[in-house]
Amino acid sequence: MNLRGIVSKSLGNLDQLRFLNISTNYLSGSLPQELFALQHLEVLDLSNSQLSGLVPEVINLPSIQVLNLANNALEGRQPILSKSRNLPEFIIRYNQFSSTVDAGICNNSPQTRVIDLSSNRFLGNLPIGLGNCQSLKYLFLDSNNLSGSLPDDLFKLSSLKLLDIHGNRFSGKLDKRMGNLSGLIYLAVSYNRFSGTIPDVLGGFANLQNFSAQGNDLEGQLLNSLSSCSTLEHLDLRNNLLNGTNNLNCTALPHLHFLDLGNNQLEASILDQLSFCRELKSLNLDGNRLGGQIPESFKNLQSLVYLSVSKSTLKNISKTLQILQQCQSLTMLLLGANFKSEEIPHDGIWGFRRPKLLSIPDSALSGAIPLWLKACGKLEVLDLSRNHLTGIIAPWIGSFNNLFYLDLPNNSLTGEISKNLVQLIKLIVFDPLIKPNQQLETLTYELLHALPESIDLSNNRLSGQVWPEFGNFARLQILDLSWNNITGTIPTNSSLMLSLEILDLSHNDLSGSIPITLTNLSFLSQFSAAYNQLSGVIPKGGQFSTVTEANFEGNLGICGEFVLPCGKPTHYSSHCYPKQ
Repeated sequence: MNLRGIVSKSLGNLDQLRFLNISTNYLSGSLPQELFALQHLEVLDLSNSQLSGLVPEVINLPSIQVLNLANNALEGRQPILSKSRNLPEFIIRYNQFSSTVDAGICNNSPQTRVIDLSSNRFLGNLPIGLGNCQSLKYLFLDSNNLSGSLPDDLFKLSSLKLLDIHGNRFSGKLDKRMGNLSGLIYLAVSYNRFSGTIPDVLGGFANLQNFSAQGNDLEGQLLNSLSSCSTLEHLDLRNNLLNGTNNLNCTALPHLHFLDLGNNQLEASILDQLSFCRELKSLNLDGNRLGGQIPESFKNLQSLVYLSVSKSTLKNISKTLQILQQCQSLTMLLLGANFKSEEIPHDGIWGFRRPKLLSIPDSALSGAIPLWLKACGKLEVLDLSRNHLTGIIAPWIGSFNNLFYLDLPNNSLTGEISKNLVQLIKLIVFDPLIKPNQQLETLTYELLHALPESIDLSNNRLSGQVWPEFGNFARLQILDLSWNNITGTIPTNSSLMLSLEILDLSHNDLSGSIPITLTNLSFLSQFSAAYNQLSGVIPKGGQFSTVTEANFEGNLGICGEFVLPCGKPTHYSSHCYPKQ
């Protein structure tokens, strides 16, 4: 639907209009000037459409309270250029493509409470003028390409409760005048180019609940003033250059549920203080310089659901697991790239009852798949990849009714693939995905269901066969058994794995032919049977039309359009041979 056409047909009925909400994915065209001169309009919502072009230069909406143009392809007015011949060419080119947010709405709209211009194509500096919207409570400018520093008058918006400018290219230091916005409840400056230290003014924010500044170049220590935000619930400072020790006083932050300090340069001393954040449900410390051990006091984090301390040079995996098993709410635990060359304890850890995700990859751990995992019956994701584990794949893993992601590649596991694995119910039965409502449950849901249904046992020393019952895995998306010592044939009913996208059987000792039924796998995007003992004709059709010679090389008895052309079989052999 074209917006300009709708307005032209309805112009006579618009004069007294107070509410206009025609948000739809099918709305297109440019913004008619007529809509921005309606004297009684209080709400204008044209969000989530396909509108493009410029925001009108003249905005005269004296009664407007809510302006929502989010999720379109709108641009602002382009600046007028001097025609001076001395102006460098590169500046002219840059400005010709600059289209900045128009702050004209604030000139004569004293009642404006909400402005949402997020997810558009606004470029350039944020102009002066927004400070005139003295009644403004919610300002969304996120997900554009705005740059430069924040304008001075933005810090005059004393009524502001929400400021979201994440996902732009703002730069410079976070201005200490941010403290003037002391009524803020939500402040998001993530994914910009801010540098320097966090201004020591946040202690004056009496109602701040959410502060997000991840993905910048902020440095220095965590400030004491953050501990004065007693209402703080969500603090995200991931992917910055923060260093030194922890100055957070967790006892002064009784409502802090979410803390993400990942990928900074923080030191081990932060751990002791964080154990006093008793209400924490999600804690991410991965990619820091922690070293040392998880302190005994971490057992007091009884509300903790999610913990990631990967890539943090931690030591003593046995002690770490003994402590963390006492966190009774712990559901998701990520410990990868720590404990280098230690031995994973085989027994004695029986406190983990709730984990849905356990990830300890990239640690060069020795030992066998630990027996204590048997108590983790709710596991959905198990990742012990890229270690030095030995022994067999424990058959009781097949009894995990919720397991859909089994990642054990790059170890030294031996023995046959346990036939019990074919009993993984989650890979067999299609069940409806029920989306939870609460925030942390939603986080858990998104993290788990972002992973594909997978069994990866590659780069081990496994023997035996590919069980025909694997064909029951109707939900399986990735099956990687490459670089083992597997023998036998490729089961014909592998074609029943209807969701399969990746099937890698390369570098084994498989024999026989490639079943033509595999052409029925309509989602298959990657297939390899290279370097086996296969023979016969390569199937044609379906997704096999996209594979290449490399997917079959190293099989001396195989032929087809990707390798040697096939002649007619003789009565001596059913194998293919090259045409003369």
